[in-house]
Amino acid sequence: MREHTTIDRISVSPVNKGETTATITAYNVADDQAIQSVWGMITPPYANLTQKGTPVQNLPRFDLTLQADGSYQGQFDGFEQPGTYQITVYAQDQSGNTSYPQVTTLNVISPLSRKAVLVTGVDSTGQLTPALQAQTDYAYRALKGQGYADTSIDYQSASNVGTVGVDRASSREGLEFVLTQSTSITDTSDLVVYLAGDIIAGDYYINPTERVSLTDLTQWLNQAQANIQGTLTVILEGNGSGTGLAALSAVSSSTAAEAKRWLLISSSALGENNYLLNQGDLSFSRYFWSKVTQGATLADAFNGAEAAMRRYQSPQINSNGNNQSNEKDDRTQARYYALGLNILLAADEPSIGQVADSDTLTTTTQSTLWVDQIVSLAPIESVWAEIIPPEYDSLTHQTGVAQELALSDVGNGRWQSTPSLFTQAGTYTIHYYAKDTHQRISVARTSYVTQTVGVDAYEVKGDNDRSTASTLSSLTHYRQWHNFHDSKDQDFIRFEADPSRGQYTLKVDSLNSTVDAVIHLYDSQGNPLALLSNSHPDPYTLDSVP
Repeated sequence: MREHTTIDRISVSPVNKGETTATITAYNVADDQAIQSVWGMITPPYANLTQKGTPVQNLPRFDLTLQADGSYQGQFDGFEQPGTYQITVYAQDQSGNTSYPQVTTLNVISPLSRKAVLVTGVDSTGQLTPALQAQTDYAYRALKGQGYADTSIDYQSASNVGTVGVDRASSREGLEFVLTQSTSITDTSDLVVYLAGDIIAGDYYINPTERVSLTDLTQWLNQAQANIQGTLTVILEGNGSGTGLAALSAVSSSTAAEAKRWLLISSSALGENNYLLNQGDLSFSRYFWSKVTQGATLADAFNGAEAAMRRYQSPQINSNGNNQSNEKDDRTQARYYALGLNILLAADEPSIGQVADSDTLTTTTQSTLWVDQIVSLAPIESVWAEIIPPEYDSLTHQTGVAQELALSDVGNGRWQSTPSLFTQAGTYTIHYYAKDTHQRISVARTSYVTQTVGVDAYEVKGDNDRSTASTLSSLTHYRQWHNFHDSKDQDFIRFEADPSRGQYTLKVDSLNSTVDAVIHLYDSQGNPLALLSNSHPDPYTLDSVP
């Protein structure tokens, strides 16, 4: 009677030039019970796959299935870099008994490889900000951690100074060359192209003096996709990224047979602004590449970053080639693809357990903000709160100023600060974040501080007549918090009415029991149109206004 499951020997087929797949066969897999599963693990030929202090949680795996001759056979399509790979095969019976491993090696000389093109452009003013450069640095480190060699990454930056991994200054000529003329593209299985920078009026701002039109960019990418053997992934980060995705989606969906070989991602939606907050630490790319570093699939990386940035913008993904983003099938298709070797790391971002309860202020401008019970695999480097004032316009940032406040470590796992910042009447939104020493950032936890005394935010700028009225927009600031700080206070609000829309609704809520809401409606010349009042005997409605 056998004491455990056994494997007699294993063999591996050679990887020929221009290929990335090998067949692994296990012979004489035996046990007194039925064999439940046979599988293999791949250890790639890289000495430093992970960040220091971040253990490998799982290596690439493949399954072997029973063949007619009694052997077990499987394939692994991931021998993409030259070097010696270690292949380890295990078998397990129905009782959970696992065999001793059978180990062999495979020397790969010149396979097809995954390659990447990373470009840091500039913002709409022609400036390369540190926050923008940081996004491409995140991408570079993530791909290196997942097995991309430096020779497989073409890194261009508008700065070209002092950034690890940068090969050359970003330029129109350089991007066109690497996508359309570089001989290395023909030896590529999958290609990822990451472009950080603004897209304004149909142009990608690649450096302070040059622009790349979306028309040219789509042509270059289309040519690159035709020359590679596998999938083209394009990721756009910056203002106008949604516009870029729409243009690329139209191209990728034009040929049904090729559409499945495009994976397109933008950090924000069409018409949205894009945010790089806290010097770029809070961004779509920051969360996305953090997940890639951990070995997440493209779908999981996108979903994680989308959830983290949902309060600011609406990231988009199109992976099924039908010119429609964020469909269920887009996420499903992306579940079967990863950037790199899909090495899973035990490296989750920090998780915040508790934050300060929501607070209502009646006699003070102070409130204690705190974070407690942070769970992290690495030491916590910093904790901060983003304080969003009552009048803040989260879409345009043209109204109000969000403020970042560092919290201090006061011991016993608590980080805390007591600012005197709550001077305006209304509700402040507080988002709390924690960052560990590996630069991984938690998903935000949120609470609120409501100030009940003083003038409202709009009164500070003056809104007591038509000329100083604040603007209410259904596309941006569709809700405002006002109060009456004295008996003569009246607040004017301006909004633009589109005749084609047909009907608008004005609503006043959260009234004190002693307050009667009275709304006077005027046209742009100041002529009265209607009176809306809870107590008016015959209140007009907007339907009755010419």
